[in-house]
Amino acid sequence: PCARPQLPGAPSLMPPGQPSGEDGARPSIALIIPTVNTVAEGDLGKFLPPSVAWRVARWVTGKARQRVADILPGIVDVAVGAAAGSPDMIGFACTAASVVGGPAGSREITEAIRRHAGIAAVTTGAAIAEAAGILRLRRILFCSPFDEDYDRPEIEGLRSFGVPVISSASLGVRSAAQCARLAPRQITEWVM
Repeated sequence: PCARPQLPGAPSLMPPGQPSGEDGARPSIALIIPTVNTVAEGDLGKFLPPSVAWRVARWVTGKARQRVADILPGIVDVAVGAAAGSPDMIGFACTAASVVGGPAGSREITEAIRRHAGIAAVTTGAAIAEAAGILRLRRILFCSPFDEDYDRPEIEGLRSFGVPVISSASLGVRSAAQCARLAPRQITEWVM
């Protein structure tokens, strides 16, 4: 197997132990997604291979940019519920919450999920960092539908993982509901 480069602070996304699927069952993942995210399921259906079973558990978010210690109890509660379906891995799919505490905050989230739900976990922040390392990305333009004030802590968080964000572009959308109404064509035209 090829050695996979990693950025500092980015854990490997592969869970320990035997890979799933050896007994004929499809590997599965449960994703914890914020209640305000109304587009993730559509994206998952398009981008995950059909050989991977997936389900979504909703995390009721509080105020944006809370400390990891403040949001952890809610995340753990949702993870324990998601674990009832026996997924092979739990993904915490809130980029903002998984990067603002840096690699240490991301590890705190995944360790709490593993400890309380008994299942390996990964955060969006760690996944982005690992993907950037695997692809050997050196210059990333951070594009976001939100405004610059909202994006700034997320960019700083990604940089703390070693993700090479060199610039950003913000569309200025004020709510997640507005994001869901953006057509793919609008996003493509804006980014290009």
